[in-house]
Amino acid sequence: MSSFLTFRVIFVVLCLTMTTMTSLSNDNIVNAQNVRSNVTQLIQYWGYPVEQHYATTPDGYILSLQRIPRGRFSNAAATTPRKVVFLQHGFLDCSSTWVNNLPYQSLGFILADAGYDVWLGNVRGNEYSNRNIYFSQDSKQFWQFTWDEMAALDLPTMVEHALKVSGQSKLAYVGHSQGCTMALECFTSTASKSVKYAACPQDFTDKISIFIALAPVSYLNHPGSEMVKILARLHIDEVLESLGMDEFLPSTKQLQKWEPHICSNSILEKEICMNTYCLMSGCHGLKSKANETRLPLYMDRLPAGTSTLNAGHWAQLVRSGKFQMFDYGTVENYAHYHQFSAPQIELRNLHVDIAVYHGGLDVLADVRDVQRLLSELPAHHVKNVMYLDDYGHIDFVWGIENYKTIYADVLKRIADSFQ
Repeated sequence: MSSFLTFRVIFVVLCLTMTTMTSLSNDNIVNAQNVRSNVTQLIQYWGYPVEQHYATTPDGYILSLQRIPRGRFSNAAATTPRKVVFLQHGFLDCSSTWVNNLPYQSLGFILADAGYDVWLGNVRGNEYSNRNIYFSQDSKQFWQFTWDEMAALDLPTMVEHALKVSGQSKLAYVGHSQGCTMALECFTSTASKSVKYAACPQDFTDKISIFIALAPVSYLNHPGSEMVKILARLHIDEVLESLGMDEFLPSTKQLQKWEPHICSNSILEKEICMNTYCLMSGCHGLKSKANETRLPLYMDRLPAGTSTLNAGHWAQLVRSGKFQMFDYGTVENYAHYHQFSAPQIELRNLHVDIAVYHGGLDVLADVRDVQRLLSELPAHHVKNVMYLDDYGHIDFVWGIENYKTIYADVLKRIADSFQ
């Protein structure tokens, strides 16, 4: 067995041993075909209509989007336009996170069955958006991005594509984790300080009916993840960059080519690789809220990959204690921003209504950091704050009870935003 497969087996067994086994119906047992399926096939498996779309950013990244235009029992001949909801995944994740569970438990399916035109986005560098018209995926240039570029380029490109195809003028935006981070930067227009890329257009926020923020990450002053703290303090991101490892935790097929370098050498490397997910995002959701029989499906799609530079951006937030754009160093900062320090993201400039959902067991969006985020947002735009003391970071997308605890309120907020 290869080192990578060994890692997968150990990782899943580790998470399973931390879970109290329960009696589950056959419907909950993950089908082996699901594990091998891409997100489009997974959506089709449950009987939903799906369309595969691509949108190209100004700097050449070909982004993959999946559209669920209606519910599985909806009339295909109906011509009444549907309101649009856009779902954006988090760090090291991909669009399948919204459809990983059973239909009545997965937000992507729930929204489609509620009558919405649902779009699932994938940011640059993950397994579904790993092409560029100018650069090869094997080139260093391909991986020169962080969530700054996702905010200024990926998000507007995907949203504009969804609106153009659907024929609508605005949509509801739902983000999880990094999907919130990039939206916070875009919706506050901080990127206008950059001379490298234009910010989200001035009128862009007029196209957002509401911003649903699930486990939003902004400040990282109190990360509960030991892995995140260690990576940041030891400047592991800079070490990987110096070693020419521009891609950070690539997806399954891509990771196999890195087997000689990852998970197969020292005991320390194996330990880091095996515990990356649980230590970075927390294993709480895998222990108590996720469907344990679907762990093979979850793990088959994680990690979905990103750039080492992007991972470094997160590490910078831990080290600096600030919510800011990427810090290139004094000289390069001036070239990028016309100032010597990295620009702060001015949360008080948020231009859209927002509903925030956060948890007491979240190791990335710590309660204290979320409270600071809320204190800096304009109060008149904060439409709702829901706190769940027993929720961890991944619970907000994988929790099998979310349809009762969170999503009912999410649907209400979205419906109200279109009134």
